[in-house]
Amino acid sequence: MYQVDEVKTDDGNPFTSDSPVTIELSDELESALPTGAQMTVGQYTISAKAFETGMCRLDVETVFANGGQDTLSATRERGGDNPHEFVMSALTKDRKYSDAIVVDAPPSDEDLEDDGEYITDDFTRMTFVDRCSENATDRFLPLDFLYPGEDGDELESFADVDIAVVGGTQSGSAGATLFLIGDTEAELTPAGDWRSPEED
Repeated sequence: MYQVDEVKTDDGNPFTSDSPVTIELSDELESALPTGAQMTVGQYTISAKAFETGMCRLDVETVFANGGQDTLSATRERGGDNPHEFVMSALTKDRKYSDAIVVDAPPSDEDLEDDGEYITDDFTRMTFVDRCSENATDRFLPLDFLYPGEDGDELESFADVDIAVVGGTQSGSAGATLFLIGDTEAELTPAGDWRSPEED
């Protein structure tokens, strides 16, 4: 498990795993949300696989919170032409997914397309296919923890994680190693406590 507030003691090295990783906010970090704000995502679970072609797949399972699925799929001034694109765009820092394929279940390796982007009909699983990352700082995909702003329309980012998927002989059993680098808008007090970004 990776909790984003591990950045509190960040030594400059990314979190590394050769197996699936669950990403979430600790209770302490989530308590630093602006007053009245509610997260739309409870956690992500990610897994990766590398292929001999130099391509990698990253699977993302999303657990929504506080009606987040409905909030994120609502029409807004951002990328996408349908609710599935809205959700993918919101969760990955406003990337565009006009070619995303809606599926009943994540595709098999044999059914993947180059640069393919997939999301299940129930919004809970996404699959991304791209060139494997070259190193730990070569971002394959970002994932965002969002909450609705005060006006209820704009989405605000509270924390995010950059994910690199590195393939090769030194990688894990699926041929891929995950590297995670988290960040948050919350501020850290000199005593080491999280403080809401809205506080002075």
